[in-house]
Amino acid sequence: MASQAHAEDEAQLIKKGEYLSRLGDCMACHSLSGKPDYAGGLAIESNLGTIYSTNITPDKEHGIGNYNEQQFSDTVRKGVLPGGSRLYPAMPYPNYAQISDEDMHALYVYFMKGVKSSADQPTETSLSFPFSQRWGVRFWNWAFINDKPFQPIGGAS
Repeated sequence: MASQAHAEDEAQLIKKGEYLSRLGDCMACHSLSGKPDYAGGLAIESNLGTIYSTNITPDKEHGIGNYNEQQFSDTVRKGVLPGGSRLYPAMPYPNYAQISDEDMHALYVYFMKGVKSSADQPTETSLSFPFSQRWGVRFWNWAFINDKPFQPIGGAS
């Protein structure tokens, strides 16, 4: 009986996570026509060069399948990958910085259990110096990111 309740709770989390991924428009950047959903590879043209979106399926080699929930959260909210490397702000992590812990959990469960794994390996981003030095993104983050948790406006509906 308890396992059935757990399965129902997990199914609800997956459904909520799918809804949140649509709200966040994850598929727009991490999916290409003719490729599996969320397998990455979208070329994002910037003044610095071309940045390619990553595979965010639960594939353990080419996707996020080895991420624990805290690593997933740090990637989405702060643009910090496991191991400390920084994402370029082409991934709009500042827009996701204030997602609630509850919603982040639902997203994690969705991506790990509701998305089909894909071994597709998108083209790796390779920008010229000095933009290839991802440690410099820390300064951009310092200047432009508010990482304070979301606080609802008192008295607002």
